[in-house]
Amino acid sequence: MSLGNISDRFPCARLPHFVIRSIFIIHKHLQKVCEIIFTYIK
Repeated sequence: MSLGNISDRFPCARLPHFVIRSIFIIHKHLQKVCEIIFTYIK
């Protein structure tokens, strides 16, 4: 995924908030998934 494609689709004013929100949500989900996986491994 390249940032150029995203900035072409979204207006510059909305881009930062949208990207930060999606990254934050994905990061939270990944943390939960990793915690579940690690508890099963142990």
